[in-house]
Amino acid sequence: MLYSKNYFVRGYLILLTLLVFQTQAQNTPLAETFNYSKIANHPRLMLNKEDEVVLKKVIGEIPEFKKIDAFIKESADKFILEEPLVFEMKGKRLLAVSRKALTRLYYLSYSYRLTQDKKYLQRAEKEIIALCSFESWNPSHFLDTGEMCMALAIAYDWMYFDLQESTKLMVRKAIVEKAFKPSYLKENNFFIESSGNWNSVCNAGLVFGALTIMEDEKNECIPIIERAMKSNLLPLAEYAPDGNYPEGPGYWNYGTSFQVMLIAGLESALGSDNGLSKSPGFMKTANYMQFSAGNSGSLFNYSD
Repeated sequence: MLYSKNYFVRGYLILLTLLVFQTQAQNTPLAETFNYSKIANHPRLMLNKEDEVVLKKVIGEIPEFKKIDAFIKESADKFILEEPLVFEMKGKRLLAVSRKALTRLYYLSYSYRLTQDKKYLQRAEKEIIALCSFESWNPSHFLDTGEMCMALAIAYDWMYFDLQESTKLMVRKAIVEKAFKPSYLKENNFFIESSGNWNSVCNAGLVFGALTIMEDEKNECIPIIERAMKSNLLPLAEYAPDGNYPEGPGYWNYGTSFQVMLIAGLESALGSDNGLSKSPGFMKTANYMQFSAGNSGSLFNYSD
């Protein structure tokens, strides 16, 4: 399943985060373990406090960014009027709910960071409590869990100093119990050995969770990140040698967006992606979309 709307806005948020800090990873050997004691202060996922100054300047100077910034805040205002999400499966998936959760918490926490308006904080906290109270995040279809974990991680990190302590405790417990622990069960974790979009999406969500609660759950978080650093080499190898993507343009959009976020999260929180972005072909993959789209705007349709 692919995102049907607001996908460009997600790309905009990723682009903004990459604008405000160096996107070229340090050439650290992949075998070297991160120095987790030097993890950045909150907020540490993609945008730190200094980055906010740059971000606001960019929004003020580039009309296209200003429009999208306004759209995000308008969407967040609409979310305030809606009830928190509920556990609702469609067939074997909770994915529609997880994706709504990621959009809501991304937009609400973004809007709070840029405006400091408490209405966004209060509404986000209601959503966080509701999501953490779910019976599970449906780990049998782990995309659902990965996106849910990322949603909670971003909100926890971006509003860290203003969330209630009881809410933060709830998030930490939910990430460990509903995301980390199920990811070690064989029936849930085929993504670990996958070379497709599942790997990028699920590992990105788990790593975001690990990066954001590192101080309190270090023993749980480090193995998640170290496992992802090995596992994630599989989908990155598929971009070689020239950035082509075997699953087609639609899943390029999905998988590569989460791959970029995984790299950006590691760089901002730990100072390096440990060489992931140096994988052959990865930095050329933007050209892939140019070649797979025709003058009509239609895409060369293949794979899934």
